[in-house]
Amino acid sequence: MDSTQNTATMHHLTASIDHKKQQLFKVLDQLKTEEKSSKLSKIIVLTSDNFTADYLSCHLNLRGIEAASLHDFKSEAENDKNATSFNRGKVEVLVTNVDIKLTVSMVKHVINYDMFVPNILYFEMNDTNDIFHEEM
Repeated sequence: MDSTQNTATMHHLTASIDHKKQQLFKVLDQLKTEEKSSKLSKIIVLTSDNFTADYLSCHLNLRGIEAASLHDFKSEAENDKNATSFNRGKVEVLVTNVDIKLTVSMVKHVINYDMFVPNILYFEMNDTNDIFHEEM
């Protein structure tokens, strides 16, 4: 392997619909512990719809995690404000769906909450923010 080649690590967690939110909270708590910090490092959570993005961001805020949602039912100004807050580190977790085009800097983790499959998929990002996948 070339030393300049980018890498990412993917973890796969299975959770029933009833326990998916709690599993997400466990993953985020574990990341906070691993980072030995009171704040999380830039995490994006991908959801399948706008309602879930708002729902998760609300519940994360209730747990003391600075979170914001982005989606096409919000105004462009509100989405820009949330993206800017995320890029500046004021927001730890950005919850969005794939309908939003997003430019972010220094993303450390991407969590696929309910896109395409009913399981949480967790990606650890490399320094260049390239997303890697393996074809099955």
